[in-house]
Amino acid sequence: MSQESRYRRPKQRQAEVQMRDVARMAGVSTQTVSRYFRKPETIGTENKERIAKAVAETGYFPNPAASSLSANRTNLVAVIVPTIDHSIFSEIVSGLSSVLENENYSLLIADNGFSLEKEEKLIERFLVYKVSGIVLIGQLHSERTRDLLRASGTPTVELLECDAPPIDMTIGFSNLSASYELTMGLIERGKRNIGFISALPTGNDRVQQRLKGFHAALKDAGLTAKPEHVAHADFAIENGARAFEKMYEKAPEIDAIVSNDILGLGVQLQCARMNLAVPEDIAITGFDNLEISSILETRLTTVNIESRAMGVAAGKQLLARQGNKDREEPCVDLRYEILWRETTS
Repeated sequence: MSQESRYRRPKQRQAEVQMRDVARMAGVSTQTVSRYFRKPETIGTENKERIAKAVAETGYFPNPAASSLSANRTNLVAVIVPTIDHSIFSEIVSGLSSVLENENYSLLIADNGFSLEKEEKLIERFLVYKVSGIVLIGQLHSERTRDLLRASGTPTVELLECDAPPIDMTIGFSNLSASYELTMGLIERGKRNIGFISALPTGNDRVQQRLKGFHAALKDAGLTAKPEHVAHADFAIENGARAFEKMYEKAPEIDAIVSNDILGLGVQLQCARMNLAVPEDIAITGFDNLEISSILETRLTTVNIESRAMGVAAGKQLLARQGNKDREEPCVDLRYEILWRETTS
């Protein structure tokens, strides 16, 4: 191999290539090249092939940050989720993407680790990029986050909770009502010493609202929950098992558990280890209706929420706002459905 073929001169750096260079090479106007990137479906097959070849030759791609300076927007939508480890959030992102990608929007995805401070910093960063919209999980945010979003005028959708006034738009349901209804259902089935095992409440308004609904149902039924009847744990089946084991050691009178699907399955596993019959000795409810909750022989009673539908609805709301349409409803309640199954029957 010759020295010349081994060390070829690199292509012109992308930063040095302009849209007009691609247009000149493809034999089209700069407006046509611009539409090739923004709305490729409007470009004819022949021009599209010529532009694609010129792009490949030059390595050119438009700078979204630079184009946003003139257009005051980008075709970017930011999504901030608490964690990427939970399938509920991936379903939301999937629904959102299915709507936005058809209109040539791209998603910027980040997780805040249930930290309001980290969420605030992420929002600052995304606003610099002049994103066309922001999707958040829940309605619990720092006051500065609210101020930043309102001042920027960036369309914002909050998901999975709708009990509080929205920053802009919210799509979700009442976690408090769902938890209240679950707990009341257990009471109606004869349970009197009900425990609550959930994810950590810090930075998580869904858990906080569910805990309020749990206590409200007990109060309305003339019951109370002792401190040892409430526990929190990180998302993991084994964590649910350990939390229940510790709770039962301190409070062997426990006869039911209100939880989420992941931790609730851990409770179900631990009951089997301890030779406790479900639901005779311990009734169990979950939340989220994950696939695994319905494939076991003793299926988990749970709350079904349309997480993907929330993502789709959020995408449609954001697109409507890009078209300068006013929001039809600032709060969209997609409701929930309790699926009473074998762990409570």
